[in-house]
Amino acid sequence: MKRTLSLLLALALCASLLGGCGGQTATESTAPDRADADIDWQYMSAEDTKAMLDSGEPVLILDSRPDDMYNAGHIPGAYHLPCYPVDTPELEQLLVDAAADLKALDAPIVIVCKTGNKGAKRAISVLIDQGVPAEQLYILEGGGEGWTYEDYLTTENDSPAEPTVLGGESTGGDAAVEPTPYDGDRADAAIEWQYITAEDTKAKLDAGEPLIVLDTRQDDMYSAGHIEGCLHVPCFPVDTLELENVLRDAVPTLQESDDPIAVVCKTGNKGAKRAISVLIDEGVSADRLFILEGGGEGWPYDTVTD
Repeated sequence: MKRTLSLLLALALCASLLGGCGGQTATESTAPDRADADIDWQYMSAEDTKAMLDSGEPVLILDSRPDDMYNAGHIPGAYHLPCYPVDTPELEQLLVDAAADLKALDAPIVIVCKTGNKGAKRAISVLIDQGVPAEQLYILEGGGEGWTYEDYLTTENDSPAEPTVLGGESTGGDAAVEPTPYDGDRADAAIEWQYITAEDTKAKLDAGEPLIVLDTRQDDMYSAGHIEGCLHVPCFPVDTLELENVLRDAVPTLQESDDPIAVVCKTGNKGAKRAISVLIDEGVSADRLFILEGGGEGWPYDTVTD
């Protein structure tokens, strides 16, 4: 009887120890998910985000998706920080490294992940830990997959080198002062190009209606014949950083009024498109910018020469 009792006690003790070890292992292997953090998540709809971009309100779009998703289509000018799904220390570190610049931005920060769920939540959790104010952080509802505005979608790698506010002044370093080269052809940017005919341009000028004629052609084309009273900024074909900067220097003059701008290049094609892309980046409203159809070569009316 004693032997049986001792055996039963030994078996019970063994089972207890095994059960205890099994429970401890399970506890140690369970790590908290930042997506489950006790944070009052804020959301920004795609519609409201587009409205901010349209109006030029300051906003930072932080696209956290990996390269393949980003390259397939993203919001133009978004800051690309490929940390999605933010589920490893290495991916978290990308956010930690960017936090100092993000803290310096006085603007809403809209996080784009795949579907607007756990990836964005984890990113926000990391940023809050690093001191980025929670009230500035928003999740884009639906994420990249839910963004359906083709006029605000590009496949060009146009991410700034540092976090830069769209529609406002950046306080996060020198990125806004020293523009980085544009990867890809600006003429292929996802912009809804507006055109104005030579006939309509002449009619506006004859009637004295407000209109800035911006002639981007180089001196030889301009001197051979140009529209009287135009603003000459010789940056055509706007395909180098140096030529872009010639145009940037003219932005303060263009911003002195809200008048529409007719951009004249050689034939009314890529040169004018590149110029408009630069001007939009520099804060000139897209609604003001028109390509003169046919360019300088297609102008059938009188010109003046130098």
